[in-house]
Amino acid sequence: MTTTETATRFTDVLQRGVANLEMRGPNVSEAATRSLLVDQLLEALGYPPENRSPEEGTSANRPDYRCYVGAVSPESGYPSLVVEAKKLGEDFDRAPGGQHRAASPDRQIQRYLRSDNISGPDTIGVLTDGVRWRVYRRGPASTDIEHRGNFDFSAISVSPQPPLGHQSAGLNEFIDLLSSRAIAAELRPDARRDINRADRLFDAIQNADGPEDILKGILAEPNAVIGHRLENADSLIGVRKDAHDYDWAGYAVA
Repeated sequence: MTTTETATRFTDVLQRGVANLEMRGPNVSEAATRSLLVDQLLEALGYPPENRSPEEGTSANRPDYRCYVGAVSPESGYPSLVVEAKKLGEDFDRAPGGQHRAASPDRQIQRYLRSDNISGPDTIGVLTDGVRWRVYRRGPASTDIEHRGNFDFSAISVSPQPPLGHQSAGLNEFIDLLSSRAIAAELRPDARRDINRADRLFDAIQNADGPEDILKGILAEPNAVIGHRLENADSLIGVRKDAHDYDWAGYAVA
């Protein structure tokens, strides 16, 4: 699906979802925002239910969604996106109930990106109420959090639409940043390069004493080059995961 096609679908889903929420009155819940709007928008961006891992545990400790380029499996590794959804119109920078600012939604999504149990290098953190989207990206280290933009689609959330103008350019930029197609295209060259680098390491230690222990060390490497890319590459370029069974001959790039 092209960027233009994704933009058209995203806009249609956005307008229908906002209209459905507005019919419920001014006090829309987070659960309603998720089910009537955010779920469908993520699917429009290329993350159908099978590519999403829903919230686990309490909302204070886990993001609402972990989104992957491919279907979720035990080998999926770190997510491409971690998404925290809030009710339509919620203040992203104010903590609920008079809590300390550290409890604000903005700080919440940044905590998820800094957690090695949730995010990895290049994971994108998204805070959204369906209409407004605040985007961060994690770098190689957990402390490297880059703000990638604020996107407000209020102007195109109503039907009939006003002239798009700069809104159209902003929507295209948003899709090229977050859609599964765009992320797959961005990661594929890096993944192939890094898998080839890993293969050379494997070749070098085939005759070493205790290769299983060495392989375990490589697969546990926190650096993006080995650890993160290996965990995500199979869904992007068809890597066989036979290395986990220490089948040196069987491990290859398809």
